[in-house]
Amino acid sequence: MNIGKTVRFAQWTPAAALLLVLSPYLTRQLWFDEALTVLNFVCLGGPGEIYRAYVIPNNHILYTVVLHYWLKLLPPGSAPDLWLRLPSVIFAVVLLGYLGRRFRRMCGAIPLAVALTALAVSPPFLVFATAVRGYMLGALFCAWAAGSAAEFAASPRSRPFAKYFIAALGAVLTVPSDLAALAGAVLFALPWCGAKFWKERKFYVLALTPLAALLLAYLPISRNFIAVAQLGEGWRGRWSSLAAVGLALASAFGALLLLLPAEWVRVFQRRRRELWRAAIWFLPLPAAFVFAVAPFPRVYFPLFPLLVLTVAGALRSFAGVNWHRKVERSIRIKWGMGFVVLLLSLLPWHLPVLGALSPHVGGDLGDDFFYGYHLRPEHQPAKVAAALEKLKVETVYFSFLSDPWANMFYHLTRGGKAEYLFDGPRGQVADLPVGAAAVLRRDESPEVIERRFARKLRQVSETPACKIFIVEAL
Repeated sequence: MNIGKTVRFAQWTPAAALLLVLSPYLTRQLWFDEALTVLNFVCLGGPGEIYRAYVIPNNHILYTVVLHYWLKLLPPGSAPDLWLRLPSVIFAVVLLGYLGRRFRRMCGAIPLAVALTALAVSPPFLVFATAVRGYMLGALFCAWAAGSAAEFAASPRSRPFAKYFIAALGAVLTVPSDLAALAGAVLFALPWCGAKFWKERKFYVLALTPLAALLLAYLPISRNFIAVAQLGEGWRGRWSSLAAVGLALASAFGALLLLLPAEWVRVFQRRRRELWRAAIWFLPLPAAFVFAVAPFPRVYFPLFPLLVLTVAGALRSFAGVNWHRKVERSIRIKWGMGFVVLLLSLLPWHLPVLGALSPHVGGDLGDDFFYGYHLRPEHQPAKVAAALEKLKVETVYFSFLSDPWANMFYHLTRGGKAEYLFDGPRGQVADLPVGAAAVLRRDESPEVIERRFARKLRQVSETPACKIFIVEAL
């Protein structure tokens, strides 16, 4: 077997697998957070205005700027929602390519390809590889930060430090919570700092650089940053937040996770300084219990590229043969193991499995990774927009659960014009005018709205997810 061809084939496998199974995720319609991002931030005047508009966590500043210019390139007649999803696909392919090339010597080309492919075809990765959100861009920056931090720790020079700082700045300017993944990058590079790393100047440079990047990114808008931090958004269940992350990792790596304890024991016996990398797996723990509320599980996604490296390392150790020894048998063993792992990784693709996992990670309204309402076939805000277009009303009321931002996005892209009313941070709707349309989620009771506004609702249309009413006087 030609070793060079095997390595090249292995490097392309994760990205090819991703593109092969991407279609159902790529063609879904925008949901609440995505449409809110586009309508409120992407369409602002330019980078300066986007930067100053950091008023809620949905504005992933650097990613929003990318989308701002990307949207200007929208080909005439193209679907804007599909076009908006493509940057995350590009970032995902670049991420897989970077990891496969940068760390192949450290992890072994085939073990790394197996671990990366398992991650690439997992539901959590597919969700964020197509999301109109900045998490995949943040993951790319954090992976680059890990590679640059390792390079700087091995040889502290200005060039690797510059790359590390730029990567850290890009990560926090995309999502401030990427600071946790940057802490993982420091842990990943720690073995190169020596057994007594606390005596090394380069360790402190590595540890303080992400904090310096955060200050540089947000000091000019510090009031906005503090106000956003005080909003208190997140999960109320601390253990359930951790459970959601754990299930996402289990779905991504499957049986490969069983190799980690044995790998950590081996490392403890032979190369104890590398054991610090095991701590990357436990970074979600302090965040879940230190803050007033636990973070949303999705904020930990940028850690996944660092974790995949530890999984690949464990797989390589389990194969038991040094990659640099051109042993054909070891190659067959690794590919055979990889095939089994990939078969197991495809299990979460079955809808009954996704449906069974979803209630344990937030249900249809809170599931970030598996089968949230925005991943289900009934999520079709474009049909709501089409129904409103036929009604030709001047005012539309959306309940919060009906996904107002997505409905507005598709109504506007179809050329619709109306006064949109919905409850939000700016206040509650005070009055519902007669003749307006009201859009409710299918499982909401119209009687609640009727009592609140002293109006009568007459149903005139419905979609798989919503019911549409005309508001009438009592």
